[in-house]
Amino acid sequence: MSNKKLKKQYKDSRVNAKHISTLIYGVHFCDGRRPYPGEAWNEKVQRAYMPGEGNIDVQAYTDAVKLTGFDGAWSTELFSPKHWEYDLVDVARLCYENLTKYTG
Repeated sequence: MSNKKLKKQYKDSRVNAKHISTLIYGVHFCDGRRPYPGEAWNEKVQRAYMPGEGNIDVQAYTDAVKLTGFDGAWSTELFSPKHWEYDLVDVARLCYENLTKYTG
């Protein structure tokens, strides 16, 4: 694809992304992994990750949301029994630091 076509495609995607921002009311910030072959789905296993620890490209996800111009609420969703055992203030701080690392 030519450089000119790439620039047009990028510009078009930005225009479309700006329209999408009016449809976003809040963003859950979470991570996880796919089940291994033969492994049954278990939320407490596949979703037990801080953002950035699982299989989701969290930076690409947050960049895509930010590209829309969205400026609303981001909510860390931590579905991790391991982290539930930590002190609540420590987990909140960790979630906040993790979120700001990816969202700026």
